[in-house]
Amino acid sequence: MKTPHTAVKKGKRVKVVLKNGEEFVDKFIDRKSRYVTFENRKVLKGDIKSFAIFKGYLIEEI
Repeated sequence: MKTPHTAVKKGKRVKVVLKNGEEFVDKFIDRKSRYVTFENRKVLKGDIKSFAIFKGYLIEEI
């Protein structure tokens, strides 16, 4: 599986799902060649399964 698109404006809130199943919402800061930096953590691009702009609401899964 390829790495998802990780380009958004700096300061946007994004919802990220990692390949190990962990989900979090955090503020996007920067991206470099191997890492995506958020306000509270730094993640390897290869560990990201899903990356989406957070619209301010959560949809509960059934």
